[in-house]
Amino acid sequence: MKDKLTLSEEIETYLNSDKRELWGAVSTDDTDKITSITSEDLDDELNIIISELFTTGKSETLENKNFGLIKEGNSTLAQDLVKLVLSLDINGEKEDLRLYIGERLFDSVIPNTVNSIKEQVKNYPKNAINPLIWAEGAEMRAALNAFIFYYKLKDNIEALHFLMMNRTQLSLSVMSHYKNILGPDMIEAARIKEQIGEKETALSFYKAIESEFKGELVWFTSTPEAGPSEEDVVTLKTLREALLSIDRLSDTDEYSVVCKQIDEVLSREVFEIPYFDEDDDEE
Repeated sequence: MKDKLTLSEEIETYLNSDKRELWGAVSTDDTDKITSITSEDLDDELNIIISELFTTGKSETLENKNFGLIKEGNSTLAQDLVKLVLSLDINGEKEDLRLYIGERLFDSVIPNTVNSIKEQVKNYPKNAINPLIWAEGAEMRAALNAFIFYYKLKDNIEALHFLMMNRTQLSLSVMSHYKNILGPDMIEAARIKEQIGEKETALSFYKAIESEFKGELVWFTSTPEAGPSEEDVVTLKTLREALLSIDRLSDTDEYSVVCKQIDEVLSREVFEIPYFDEDDDEE
């Protein structure tokens, strides 16, 4: 593990939430302030967890919580636990507490939540999804994004592999029709598979992107007057990287012409969807 975190602009922005005073107290090891803040609302689950953590070194509340049961606020708590890990890392004096919370996230919070959401959304988007399940999945994905950012700073490949695989499973479960979101997640998952030596699995990821995304290019090549939107740009760049990676790993040159077609579409003027204010419509 690399040296403790410093409070960079990105991290400060992430911690600048309604609980920023608490994160500041944890980061500076201000135990009196931590006690004062957490005692203000003893019905707040996070307050209970942090109070137990700083008192006994562990949290029975966290250990007994069932993250396999999809409940409103669970993924928000998961995101707060990620923020707690970052704050404890900045603190630098509570390594045992940082490791404890990290283990809970890796061993139960993340896998139990992701697996439960996967089970709840089978056949999506063919079948409708419960709004609560979608919201919890989106919030958990946000938590995973933050944790991935953290472990990139730490250069921890093993942790990144675990987190990226779980994020990809979530994206496939609740955001499979958002190609501009799913694509980059799958690309990062493929890259991490390459880094740990699983090149065949990485290749299967790249091929899955090619299969699912090639239709986007077909439409643009048959519609030369159309320019891509910002979302389309992300999708097409994802497809291009996947195709180049397939050629690289297979030692072929099968997709060079297709990649030139993608470059041509990307060179077109980006189409911006106009914003219409409801007040303007009423005038």
